[in-house]
Amino acid sequence: MDRKVELPSGGWATLRDPMTVTNRERKPLLAEMARVEDLKDVPEGQQVLDRVSIAEMYLRILVKAWSFTYPIPASSPDSLEDIPSLDYDFLCLRVQDKESAIFLDTSEPPDPKDQNGSQPNSGNSGMDSSTTTSTHATISLPNSASTA
Repeated sequence: MDRKVELPSGGWATLRDPMTVTNRERKPLLAEMARVEDLKDVPEGQQVLDRVSIAEMYLRILVKAWSFTYPIPASSPDSLEDIPSLDYDFLCLRVQDKESAIFLDTSEPPDPKDQNGSQPNSGNSGMDSSTTTSTHATISLPNSASTA
C-alpha cells in the first residue's frame, strides 16, 4: 500500500508500496549496489557519496508524488537537488525502511529450537546457512543527516 508521509518542511510525499516495484525499475539499483560493493576500499568521503547515490536511486523508485512544484525524482532526478535538505534527509531515511521489501531476503531464519536450548535443526531444509545470502543492503547516511 502506498503511504503518505509528512515532511519536516510541512510538505508531504507519497511513497509507493515496495511490493509494486518491477524488476525493470530495480535493475539499475542492483547495478549501482554492485558497483559500490566493488569499491569497498575507497576513502570514507567516497563511501558517503556512494551511499547517497543508492539512497537517491531508492527515491527515484519509491517517491510516487509530493507537494513540491518540482517533478518527482523518477521524472527528473535533479529535482532532489532543489528540495529542502531536511526533507531530503527525511525521505532518504524513510525509503531505508522500505528497502527490504524490494528484495527477497534469502537468508535462512534462525531456528527457534536453537534459541530455546532444545534440539538443533536437523538440517532437513536442504540449505546450509553458511552459503545463504541476503540480497538487500542498508543505506547509511552521514551522521549529520541522521540527526534531523
